Formats: sequence, C-alpha cells, structure tokens
Amino acid sequence: MVVFGGFTFGQRTAEIFRFYFTTNTWVRVEIKDGSPCPCERAGHSGVMRGDVMYVFGGKNDENKKLNDTWKFNFSDKTW
Repeated sequence: MVVFGGFTFGQRTAEIFRFYFTTNTWVRVEIKDGSPCPCERAGHSGVMRGDVMYVFGGKNDENKKLNDTWKFNFSDKTW
C-alpha cells in the first residue's frame, strides 16, 4: 500500500510511505536528490500502475486547487 501527501500534524506534506503487509511495517520512500517534486498537497487523487504512481490535483497550502499531474517511478525513486 502507498500513501502520498495529505496531512502530518496539521501540515500538508509531499512525503511517500509504503506499507508492507508481510512485515507489517511502514517505510518512508526516499526521493532521489535533484528530482523535481510536486508541492505539498491534500485532497488529490492517485493511482498505481506497476512500479509507477500517478498523482493528480489536490489543494496546496493556500487551499488553491491544483490542476497538475505527476508521475513517480519507484524503481529509480524519481518524479
């Protein structure tokens, strides 16, 4: 299971976490240095296809509706 963005302690985030059911553990996904990242957001949509996650929209810190699409590759840890 993958969780991206949302709220952490009342603040929007752009972190990615994976849950491994076999070990019952959460792991924060490290993003490759220099990879452009989406802004912190909540209320977005996301879908997984293979080892790739697509994220669309949501709202930023100013509650502005976003109309962008991002693709994260879990193999090379880049957006």
